[in-house]
Amino acid sequence: MQRIRMSARARRGFTMVELLVALVLLGLVSAALYRVLVNNQRLYMAQTQRIDLSQNIRAAANILPSELREIDASEGDIIAMSPTRLEIRAMRWIGFTCVAPVLG
Repeated sequence: MQRIRMSARARRGFTMVELLVALVLLGLVSAALYRVLVNNQRLYMAQTQRIDLSQNIRAAANILPSELREIDASEGDIIAMSPTRLEIRAMRWIGFTCVAPVLG
């Protein structure tokens, strides 16, 4: 049999060990990147809920004072009242529900 000797130029490529090391490193980097993305998504969702809550509170704070100024107890504008609830007859069809926010 004839032996074929290859020069260093002819033996191009990667060894199996080099490929396995690269694959393990790629897996570690991918896992770390995945954790960062998941944490960022959770942070984004929580921040979005806080922003929505702030906007709803601002809207209620803008409308509610004028509605309360318009009511007259002698004309029956106050329909029901309790320590946690006030039901009034208003000129506009609006409603506010005050509950504890669910922030995730």
